[in-house]
Amino acid sequence: MKEPTLENIILNEMLKDDRAYLWSEIASLTKINKNSLSPTLRRMLDKGLINRVGTGLYRTNPMYGVGATTEPQKVQNYRAIATTMAGEPLDVPRELMNHVHEKVIGEGWFLNEEFLRVRLQFGWKRNKINFTIKAPLGVDIYGFLFCLDWVEAQLRDHGYMEEVDFVPDRCELLHDTHGLSLDGIKMLQWTTTDIIEKVYQKPYGVRHEYRIQGKRMDQADLMALVQGGMPYNMILQQNNMAIKEMQKQSSAVQRFSVGAYETTQGLNRGAESLNNTNQLMFKILDQLQDMAKDIAYLKGKVS
Repeated sequence: MKEPTLENIILNEMLKDDRAYLWSEIASLTKINKNSLSPTLRRMLDKGLINRVGTGLYRTNPMYGVGATTEPQKVQNYRAIATTMAGEPLDVPRELMNHVHEKVIGEGWFLNEEFLRVRLQFGWKRNKINFTIKAPLGVDIYGFLFCLDWVEAQLRDHGYMEEVDFVPDRCELLHDTHGLSLDGIKMLQWTTTDIIEKVYQKPYGVRHEYRIQGKRMDQADLMALVQGGMPYNMILQQNNMAIKEMQKQSSAVQRFSVGAYETTQGLNRGAESLNNTNQLMFKILDQLQDMAKDIAYLKGKVS
């Protein structure tokens, strides 16, 4: 049986809990000696497997860049409800009920998979208008904007002339890393409060898929992701981690400052004592000089 690599050992431990780990924690959990741990963490940073989110603080990188800049994500499966700008679902006239528009691009283009299918349906689920995107290979920001433009054009053609908004109801994204290997691991899967994540091997590299659970992402978050940003909740999470790390550093500085203050006070007391000694020495020296003058005077009298 093939021995797990140091990277896999570290990932297996870090994936047990969705949080950041101190360097010392990783060393303690993995039992990897410090001479091997530091270069291994550097390699994992270079590959994008983990991120440094503070001094000596590391976190697994489910979206290839959490805590820093991210690689753009691609939309794989997406479903949204069309609403007014105020968030109210658009009304569906009876004549449009169950009416469907669909556009397919690149059918059979790659391994008999469609490149993109976008579908607009009137009267779906309690008389709402929804549109879906299905893209087995994922679509980037330009493909996603194309889908939005196409849907808005279809709505205008059916009399919806006011500006519309879209509320995500389901969202699955992916990111492919070509040339990366999981070294025999078939799939990693874990669930956080907001995301169900999967990482698995593809012939050309590693695919990372994640699905936003419930209604925890709005359109602005999604646009940020596909352009290379990160959702606000994760920014706040990273900020909280940074604040905690800063608090730890501040406590350490305060402890150091107390020690430094006590040392300074001791040095000041020593300097004061030395100064008093110097003053005493000057007085003794003055007295010796006076005594030397008196002796010289007496010698002159005697002679």
